[in-house]
Amino acid sequence: MRWRGRGLLIVACCLLACPPPPTEPPATVTVGAETKTRLRLRVQLGPTLEPPSGSGVLAIGWYRPEELPSLRAGKFAKGKLFAPLIERLRAFPARAFKAPGASQEVEIAHPGGTLVAFALFDHSKMFWSSVFGGDGGNNLLGLSKPIDATTGQATIVLDTRLPSRPRPEPCQGDRFELVHVDAPEVAGAIGNDTDRRLCVYLPAGYAKEPKRRYPVIYLLPGLGGNHMVRLRGPRAKNAAVVADEVAQSGGQPVILVGIDASHNLGSSYFVDSPTSGAWETFFLSLPLVVDGRFRTIAKPTGRALLGKSTGGFNAVSLGLRHSEMFRVIAASAPDGLDLGRWLLVADGSVHPMWLKLMRFEDIVGGSGQMASFAADWSFDLMAKSGFVWPVDLETGGVRKEVLDRWLAHSPSRMLDDDDLLAKAKQHLAGRIYINIGRSDEFHLFEPAKLFVEKLNKLGITHRFEVSEGGHFAASPPLIPAAVRFAIETLGASIESKP
Repeated sequence: MRWRGRGLLIVACCLLACPPPPTEPPATVTVGAETKTRLRLRVQLGPTLEPPSGSGVLAIGWYRPEELPSLRAGKFAKGKLFAPLIERLRAFPARAFKAPGASQEVEIAHPGGTLVAFALFDHSKMFWSSVFGGDGGNNLLGLSKPIDATTGQATIVLDTRLPSRPRPEPCQGDRFELVHVDAPEVAGAIGNDTDRRLCVYLPAGYAKEPKRRYPVIYLLPGLGGNHMVRLRGPRAKNAAVVADEVAQSGGQPVILVGIDASHNLGSSYFVDSPTSGAWETFFLSLPLVVDGRFRTIAKPTGRALLGKSTGGFNAVSLGLRHSEMFRVIAASAPDGLDLGRWLLVADGSVHPMWLKLMRFEDIVGGSGQMASFAADWSFDLMAKSGFVWPVDLETGGVRKEVLDRWLAHSPSRMLDDDDLLAKAKQHLAGRIYINIGRSDEFHLFEPAKLFVEKLNKLGITHRFEVSEGGHFAASPPLIPAAVRFAIETLGASIESKP
């Protein structure tokens, strides 16, 4: 699970120095024996901004003043700030922004203490991209001044337009090759781009040794990521840097292939879905494309799958389903490998955090984590969105028949299939690597631990490494460890029979 980019608070004012707005007695509402303070927010379109055409959604969230420096430093996506955001977000139909200065009032629960609220008028269904510094879709953003617990109301002015701008192709430079794959099968009902991109990073000696062949590591991105996610940035997340270090120290040189798995509802989980497209079919065609164009070791023992977060889940899922094609799995902080343990609490209901996220994504539309799951796992072309949720969003009640469709894609449950299990034992024993932080902010540690315990019980050897950090911890660096395992394992097995 991951979105890329800098944070939403690129609008920078000195909020910590701003005085609080005038206060009035806060409104309260009593629920049972509990009394909650309500905060009335007046969201106003800036006097110099022309309103966008069409309707949209007004998303409201908040942060503590002490969190703002991290946001300004571009650390919004780090789990310690993102995970609380899921709990804090609320969405309302936007109906009043038809002229400069127009306003709309909404009400949220005041959590106590001092906070800074933000409002995002999302008229392009690009909420997450806007929040994480991608294409802003010309959405409108505003921030409040600090609001303390005695404040009954506050004003947020939508005074910043988040631009919609194309990004240049990032796959370029020495030893990088961009490959376009025409893939009409991935269009689906949501109309995904069928020109899919691969970014191939070649070993330093590739041009000088024309007869040498190399194993391939397929790099699977996190949520919303593209073909460059693991091929740029600092060493802690850059597979290309680590691969070069290994080769320079005498290790096995490899070809790296970054895959763009993003689509109009978020990211693919590499199954064939009429809603999101035939992504499994597409992915299984890629080795033929890569082997036909580059000097690869074109056999299963020459191929590895590697990813983090959503990419880590996909590495495990694809590896288990297709061990006849890929013989090494390296997953860092993967999405819930035991989906039941991840999605549900002890009484069988959906975890409150994920229920809130489903409700929010249902209102704002567009891409999202839960929407990506649903588009792949509970597609329904008769539904307006192209999918159905595994829970009644109003009551929170589980829809068992839909939930079962999700749980069928749990890697832990896949091991209950006798045929798949036999192939995993034959092809993947000793070639599975998983690492994760014990403090993962997305509650991924326990599902990973249960999956590993099942591997132990079934006699499938593997390597499992646990750190004390969270999902985005820089130390110990999780990606370099996964890359090194994949390279070492490929190096030890490239001479083996397929």
